[in-house]
Amino acid sequence: YAIDTQFLWGSALLISPVLKENQVDLDLYLPNDIWYDYYSKYMRVSNGSIFTVNAPKDTIPLAIRGGYILPIQDPATTTTSSRKNPFGLLVAPDKNKEAFGYLFWDDGNSLNVWENGFYNEIHFKLYNTTLSNKIITNNYSDETIILQHITIMGIQNEPNNILVNGNIHNNFFYNTTEKALYFSALDLDLNMFFNISWTEISNN
Repeated sequence: YAIDTQFLWGSALLISPVLKENQVDLDLYLPNDIWYDYYSKYMRVSNGSIFTVNAPKDTIPLAIRGGYILPIQDPATTTTSSRKNPFGLLVAPDKNKEAFGYLFWDDGNSLNVWENGFYNEIHFKLYNTTLSNKIITNNYSDETIILQHITIMGIQNEPNNILVNGNIHNNFFYNTTEKALYFSALDLDLNMFFNISWTEISNN
């Protein structure tokens, strides 16, 4: 707890800003867990160790803790505009190939939405080679929430037989260097149940 040059945003995102002029690498402390580099998707297994990472001038070192699913959305010049952009999911499996996350969504303006139940709460779950969602609360219907792309890190073997809601989905890419699986053109309504599954080709 003596480290004051890094901080967690929530439980999953570790932010380690560069604080010295002209510094291009950084000694990064990672707590005991699996962590993924936000940019390279490289997986590190830490027992509470220090790692040296690249820190180019145009990036802030970010690490994502295994076991979490982070909803992401492309930015825009205003909050009103950004709310219209589709969502993505950034999935960081833990050692058991599981991850969990959720999205809380309201109109962005009203007061007491929690007390009045005027919001949507959507949970996401990765279990081995299946990613799905569960609608917990669905009381805000003024906007359609679209899931367009997903990145799943830590996929050690090449995937095949990609199914989205039981249908073959060909808009995916597996990066063998990053060990990451990318889905695009999903066009899924997050207020409706979805199920994405695949199998992995064994290297044995």
